[in-house]
Amino acid sequence: MSGSYDVVIIGAGVAGCSIALHLAKLGVRSQIIERESIAARASGKSWAVFAYPPRFLALEGQPPELLFSMPPGSVHSWLELMWLGYHRLPDMAVELREATGVDIGYGELAWIRLAYTTQQEDAYRAALALQQQQGYHEGYWMESGELRTLFPGVNPLSRGGMALPYLQVEPYRYTLALGQAAEKRGVTIRQGEVVAFRKGGGKVRAAVLATGGRSRQTRSSWPQVPGRPARPPPWGARSGCWSTASSASACSRPYPFRRVGWWLPTA
Repeated sequence: MSGSYDVVIIGAGVAGCSIALHLAKLGVRSQIIERESIAARASGKSWAVFAYPPRFLALEGQPPELLFSMPPGSVHSWLELMWLGYHRLPDMAVELREATGVDIGYGELAWIRLAYTTQQEDAYRAALALQQQQGYHEGYWMESGELRTLFPGVNPLSRGGMALPYLQVEPYRYTLALGQAAEKRGVTIRQGEVVAFRKGGGKVRAAVLATGGRSRQTRSSWPQVPGRPARPPPWGARSGCWSTASSASACSRPYPFRRVGWWLPTA
């Protein structure tokens, strides 16, 4: 079976379903091709936490060997875009609930980075000061006494912690709701494994499936191809069934979700 669409999206994960939904809002016809099932891989098993965007300001200019270090001046160019997504999530939870009836499990939590040394405390306090200098005042410092009052079992070596507001959703339901909302706007979700692309005029024009079918693109190429291991991951279980997002509400979730209220890093 073949079909023509403005955009063909590879992968029914959170990115693919979100792209399809927002393209549909703009009147762009798209089809999602998924090899397994909705949110079968990372999108259904992730922590699904939305980080407080200004925290990345402190990562600029850090030594390149550090995890998540970023070149000076690199964060500001995309910080506004990240803010838009962060602040839009509460309204998105309501929108998806009204459109699909799916509760995505939206909630807020405090992310606390504990300091065990004077160097760590100085670095975290400096990060908060930098955020405040840039006009972001949501984060705050928690003294060790405050932490022990809330968490009697906290490591006694902790000197305090940097608390930042994070957002969280239930990952499988969030992806499922995005897919269902996209379907209601005319997006089709098709099972299949993409094995090749057909090009024309210097652009990808069609995705070729292992079954021999083809999904043709009539506009510019915009595939979203999530990285996938050769075998199913050892954690969790794969989704209990496959079909379109609209029929997946009866499927088993990839794993039981547990709400995290506070996260205390150990270093």
